[in-house]
Amino acid sequence: MRNKNTCRNEIKSYIIRVEMTMDEAVEILVDEYGRSGSVPNLSDKLKCGKTNY
Repeated sequence: MRNKNTCRNEIKSYIIRVEMTMDEAVEILVDEYGRSGSVPNLSDKLKCGKTNY
């Protein structure tokens, strides 16, 4: 099982690799899952290791 820091770093690395901003990532997640979101919210969830957005 991967620890939360590994998953967090992989997600952040992916966002950087595809030249996406956190704002764009949040927008895609909001469109895909129909929930409200913000960059601070996503960042906090990544820090805490939460998997649902």
